[in-house]
Amino acid sequence: MIRAVRERRVAPEHMAAELGRRPNLPGRAALQELLRLVAGGSHSELEIFGVRHVLSVPGLPECRRQYRIDLPDGPVFLDAAWPDVRLAVELDGAAFHRSAPARERDLRRDAALAALGWQTLRFSFRRATTEAPACRAQIARTYRSRQGVAPWPDIR
Repeated sequence: MIRAVRERRVAPEHMAAELGRRPNLPGRAALQELLRLVAGGSHSELEIFGVRHVLSVPGLPECRRQYRIDLPDGPVFLDAAWPDVRLAVELDGAAFHRSAPARERDLRRDAALAALGWQTLRFSFRRATTEAPACRAQIARTYRSRQGVAPWPDIR
């Protein structure tokens, strides 16, 4: 489902309509939850994990997912953003961020965002999936720092 939506082979609303026609489908509740996450902007398994375990930070407003920013070279979509403090979080899975050209693209993008006053936090697949509480704490500290508020102690 994630790949089909990402590749624009199917729209989330069409999947929702199909699920609506199959009330007795085994696993329907799990598919509906997955569809909600995909429709909300999760484009990978890592982004789904991130929404569930990394990006929901106690004491912070909800992040904006797939937040569009127009850069000089064209628009970019941030995995998660808190526009009020210009904080971006990118979840870097190996599928899209492993190669040297992809890494170079990420560096150029982060520099362009920084020129507009944005700070980008990047979390690898390994770090996000094994150190989610530490990632949330780093997001909270950075958010509060950018707000001009002293960071709270560990929120794990």
